[in-house]
Amino acid sequence: MSRRQMKTSALRDAKLTRSAQCSSDAARVDAPCVIGAEADMTSCDRVRQLFMRYHHAAGSGNRSMRIDLRKVQAADTKLMACLVAVYRLAKSDSIQLELSPSSTVRNLAEVCRLDWLIEHTAPTD
Repeated sequence: MSRRQMKTSALRDAKLTRSAQCSSDAARVDAPCVIGAEADMTSCDRVRQLFMRYHHAAGSGNRSMRIDLRKVQAADTKLMACLVAVYRLAKSDSIQLELSPSSTVRNLAEVCRLDWLIEHTAPTD
């Protein structure tokens, strides 16, 4: 990886981390922390970033989180595995998790026989 690519990657990581941070105020008033995803979630790095944003928000004491996947246009089984891991972690930590899937994510969940995941994490509003 060239120096320029590493700098671009570091800047993108910093931007994604800042945009996904949820305040401790949100945790106190039970407003869900919203973690967004990019349109193309086929990259290992993007899936890892999504997981790390969840992990950071969970470590900050947020008890309610929403992962907004409505903009996802491309995804594969890496994203599905990540969402199952996030679901299991949230369940074990008593964190209320909501997934807002795009049609692409919903279709992939059906193909992977993970439609239960979408049903169990449907937004309540």
